[in-house]
Amino acid sequence: MRMGGRQARPTNQPEKPIATFERAWTIPNGLTFLRLALVLPFILFYESGAIAAASVTFAVAALSDGLDGFLARRLGQESRLGALLDPVGDKLLSFAALVVLVVSGALPLWLLIASLLRDGVVLTIALICLVRRCPTERDPMRMGKLATLCTNAAVLLALAHTLWPLASVSRLLTAFSALAATCLCLAAIGYAARALGAKFAPMPPLAKSDACRERNHS
Repeated sequence: MRMGGRQARPTNQPEKPIATFERAWTIPNGLTFLRLALVLPFILFYESGAIAAASVTFAVAALSDGLDGFLARRLGQESRLGALLDPVGDKLLSFAALVVLVVSGALPLWLLIASLLRDGVVLTIALICLVRRCPTERDPMRMGKLATLCTNAAVLLALAHTLWPLASVSRLLTAFSALAATCLCLAAIGYAARALGAKFAPMPPLAKSDACRERNHS
């Protein structure tokens, strides 16, 4: 349809679907599945005393964490399944590593508590939004990414210290454990603040047609 010699542009164009469950078998999702599959071998290697094999297993799994997201954006292979499984794989790998290393005394208990605090805040926000059917921000915060990076570094240093109990490795382990715990706590505060900010944000003003509709219903 032409209006005033110009072709009218359609206003209600369907959004391009960028995420469907049918796009499950992609390279990024394959890396996520690999990370999930490596959790159990890591635990078995560590518990059997094969620390070198456990270190390599965890390093490969941790490397896939950053690689899958990069490839998903680079290759245009983002999917709902990947968006759901990626944080699950991250949390499962981190939780399993922290538990076995804390139980064996290779990492301090307070690092595991800080990790549980962050994950507890995120889970609580997700459950509240699910029950109240309100939108929630799914994108991870930069502090959350930094916390994951520092936690993975602390795990690798703990494994390295088990293989080579050197004073220099011990000092690095203490520093990264403290840094990881600090970032985890700050991430928990950040996620909670973001959720509260979204809840109490002012509502956008109603359009003129919406305002008339509201008056007609009242």
